[in-house]
Amino acid sequence: MVKIIIHGGNAHLDDFLSTCIVLYKEDNIDIIYRRDPTIEELNNSFDWKIDIGEEFNPWKRQFDHHLSKFPEIENLSFNVDVLFDCSLSLLLKYYNIWREANEVYKWIHVVVMNDCRGSKYVEDILFINRDIVKSLESFIERSILTIFENKEVIEKESSLFKLMKFTGKLFFDGINDYFEMIKTVNKHAEIFVIKDVVIIKYLHKPHYSKPLMRVLVSKKREWYPSDIGGIVIFPNQRPIGSIGLNRLNDDPRVDFRNIKDYDKLIFAHHSGFFAVVSSDISDDELKLYIEDSIK
Repeated sequence: MVKIIIHGGNAHLDDFLSTCIVLYKEDNIDIIYRRDPTIEELNNSFDWKIDIGEEFNPWKRQFDHHLSKFPEIENLSFNVDVLFDCSLSLLLKYYNIWREANEVYKWIHVVVMNDCRGSKYVEDILFINRDIVKSLESFIERSILTIFENKEVIEKESSLFKLMKFTGKLFFDGINDYFEMIKTVNKHAEIFVIKDVVIIKYLHKPHYSKPLMRVLVSKKREWYPSDIGGIVIFPNQRPIGSIGLNRLNDDPRVDFRNIKDYDKLIFAHHSGFFAVVSSDISDDELKLYIEDSIK
């Protein structure tokens, strides 16, 4: 029986995610324990010891960062730093996906720094105070962590075990989807200008992907570095098959309320930053709707 052993007591996002990642990547895990490892478990090379055990040694499945100095390990293919690595970053480096994870998930750096250096360090690097940090806390995250920390044993058949493994899958799927979407956008996105407003249009199939909007905005900045704003045209999911129009950077020149009475319009937000049009709109009609949305 192969185990993951992780510390008991208060649960943090980094040790929860670390466990999720190992569950997904290693298909032979049978059970999770939240307790101190035994001597036998510390010395074997098949049980995973995460954020506990006072040792870092990937060959022994040992991923603790509570050390004064990381040991020199032969054949280690990545660099580690006690001040800037927690168990989560050690595992991401072990799976050779640290760079990609940082590019896709901008919150990773904050999670790692919070565990390595503490909340005051995070507040300083983000130039925010503790009240702002508290106001951004996620109730859903805290609820799941509370469920996790109240379990001493998490068995393979349990709902929590399955949820954690699925969370690990979503983590890696998100990275894969992001880089695949970059390739697709590079190949199929169009960019043009109407009334000095930059428009980026992507209506290629498959239509929907969670990182699509972020990739489109990134491409717009790559082609037109200015942050003045613009419009993104993209496949919308509500209703399925419709076309979304989104104002970037709250561009003051764009107001979709100007087209609220047009035939092919399905919805225009009352603040004017977003609109939905029917999929049967022609290219000429779409350009007319865009032109009439610009002041």
